[in-house]
Amino acid sequence: MPNSPFPPSLKVKNSALLVLLLLSGSGFVCSAQTAEELGVSKRSAFDVATERRDPFLPVGWPRPASEPAPVVKGAPAVVTTESYIRPEAFAVSSISLDRIPLAVINGKAYGEGDSLPFVAGDKKIKLIVYSIRDGSVTLRYNDFKVTCPIHVRQKPAEPGKKP
Repeated sequence: MPNSPFPPSLKVKNSALLVLLLLSGSGFVCSAQTAEELGVSKRSAFDVATERRDPFLPVGWPRPASEPAPVVKGAPAVVTTESYIRPEAFAVSSISLDRIPLAVINGKAYGEGDSLPFVAGDKKIKLIVYSIRDGSVTLRYNDFKVTCPIHVRQKPAEPGKKP
């Protein structure tokens, strides 16, 4: 092979290459052995835990609360920070689902992960824009989430007609 692109040290004779291929493939020719033939004493098992992690929750974020506490009739109402966070408190006027999803909440544009200042009673807190989806925005405060729908504008009345 005078015009070979390989250097002379890498040249291998055809018969040596054939023997090498036969020896490397010999393990694949044998039939597979069962666990009993191999003498396996323990078998692997996969159990799904009841408290499994949500795969869409970012790493390091706290888990959301599983169930709210039951309300007892006749008990005095406890005012918490979460009781102030309601969908009616946020005016979502537009949503853009481009490469970077944005939502206009209370007149300002926010992206996913941005903090939204909010006054809950006499306490100033920061809500996190958790997700922006088509038609709604989810806000998060600690383990509490609230989903705020987009406000649909009414069509303006035609001139001369009363609504």
